[in-house]
Amino acid sequence: MSASEGNNKSGCAAVVVALLVIGLAVSVLKAIWWLLLILAVAAGVASYVVRKKARDNTANGDAQDDPTYIQKCPNCGGQASVSVYESYAQCPYCNLSFAAERKPLKREPGEATEKSALAEPFKMLAIAAVVFGVLGLIGLGLSMSDTASDNPSASSSSISSSSSASSQSPSSNAASSASSSSSGSSETAIAAKYELSGAELGKYGTAVVLNKDTDMPVEKRLYKLPAGKYTVTTTNDKLSSFFIVKDEVGIEEGNEVYPETLQYVGEEHLLTAGTNDFGGHAKKEVTIEIAADESILLPTDKDTIVAEEVLS
Repeated sequence: MSASEGNNKSGCAAVVVALLVIGLAVSVLKAIWWLLLILAVAAGVASYVVRKKARDNTANGDAQDDPTYIQKCPNCGGQASVSVYESYAQCPYCNLSFAAERKPLKREPGEATEKSALAEPFKMLAIAAVVFGVLGLIGLGLSMSDTASDNPSASSSSISSSSSASSQSPSSNAASSASSSSSGSSETAIAAKYELSGAELGKYGTAVVLNKDTDMPVEKRLYKLPAGKYTVTTTNDKLSSFFIVKDEVGIEEGNEVYPETLQYVGEEHLLTAGTNDFGGHAKKEVTIEIAADESILLPTDKDTIVAEEVLS
C-alpha cells in the first residue's frame, strides 16, 4: 500500500469520526431544545396560576382589609366611608364627589413584595425563551450535518474521488471543468413561459380606458411582460391575434372628440393551432421582441397566446 493511499484512508476515518461526533452533538442539542420548550410551557402555566391566585387574594384583601374612615359630605351632611388609600370620597346620598380631608396613604410594602413574587415566573419564562431560541439557532446551523453523518460512506467515497481526480492530467481537468460548467448553465437556464387570455387580466394584465371622459370610452387590455425576445403560439384552434403597443397612451392630432389612442408597434400578429391558416395569414408561431416600454394587446376576450422566452 502506497503512502498516499494510507493518507487517504486516515483522512476518511477522521472525517467519519468528526461527522459522528457532530451528529451526536446535534442529537443532544435537540433533546435540550425540547426540554427547554417543556420548561417554558410549564413556566407559562405556573405564571398564569400564580397571577390568578394573587389577583383573587388581592381582590378579597381590598374588599375586607382596606381601613376606612368617615367623612362628612359638604353638600347634604351625609356620612361617606372613605378608604385611607383614596384621595376622593363619594356621598352615598347625593352622589357628590368631594376631596377627602386626610392625605391618602401609600400601599403597604408587602404589596410590592407580592408583585415581585408574581413577576418571578415571567423572569423564568423569559430566560427559558432566550436560551431556547439560542440553542434552536445553533441546532438549525448544525442540522445540515445530520444528512452527512447518516451516510458516512458517501462522504468517504466523495473524498476518494476528489483525491483521484487531483492526480489526473491538466488537460483532463480542464475538460472536466468545461463539461461541468456547461452542465450547470444548462440546468439554470430555464425559459419563462407566460399564458395570456383576453378573457381575464390575471397577473400581468392591466385595463386601460381610452377617452373615459367622453360618450364613447373604450377599454383595452394590455399585458406587461419583461423586456426580451419571445416565441409566441396559441392554443386556439380557430384564430387569435395580438399587437405590440407602447405603454404610454398617445394623442391623435386633430381629433378633439376622441383624442386618446394606442401607439402600435409593427403589424397585427395572427396565430392558430388548427389546420386552417386563413389563406396563409395565420401562423403556428411567431418570434417577437418586446422593449421595456412596450406591452402586448389582446383585442378580444377570445384571444389566447402562450409567450415563451427565447434564451440567448
